Amino acid sequence: MWRFLGRVVPVGCSRRGGPCAKTPSAGWGTAPLTLHVPTRGLIGLRSEFATDTRGTGVMHRNFLDFRPVTGNRAERTRGVMIAKEDGDTTAYSLEALEPRGILFSGASEKVYVGQVVGEHSRPMDIVVNPCKKKHLTNMRSSTSDIAVKLVTPHRKTLEEAIEYVAEDELVEVTPQSVRLRKKTRDHGVRRGEENRAGRMTAVAED
Repeated sequence: MWRFLGRVVPVGCSRRGGPCAKTPSAGWGTAPLTLHVPTRGLIGLRSEFATDTRGTGVMHRNFLDFRPVTGNRAERTRGVMIAKEDGDTTAYSLEALEPRGILFSGASEKVYVGQVVGEHSRPMDIVVNPCKKKHLTNMRSSTSDIAVKLVTPHRKTLEEAIEYVAEDELVEVTPQSVRLRKKTRDHGVRRGEENRAGRMTAVAED
């Protein structure tokens, strides 16, 4: 059993399998809510609850009982950007990837084939090259040497990563970082598996 105290109803509870059991009126500007949510519905809920209540909500939980599994976990609606090769990311390449979605890796970070380096803005997964370097030429301009300014990458916590991963992805935990990767790292093999499963085929990006 979960008890939520906040100014607004957590909109994510219904899709997490948490029907509202009781909503008494407190009469002092807040609304205490009692919801029965399965344990798996807790993963990633704390940050979403804090956002829904603008940081003013209080969450308390108690174990209620064991119940049969009902419903499926909500799937994400967007694809991911998958690293094409091993190497160190470059600001030049990441600058070109920023308009495509949200980056999980910053510049000068080591990545490997099959690693998830960002979230795509569309439902389809795409294979990208975050390690591409700028070609050197003899041509110069007044703006060519201006430093690239990148948006701060979104670093997922372990809880957020576990909630985020799809069925064909894994969470890799090290003492230094939490990374996401595809179960099948080889792009050719993974594309064949997706075709046989009837899912969207990843699109290669140079």
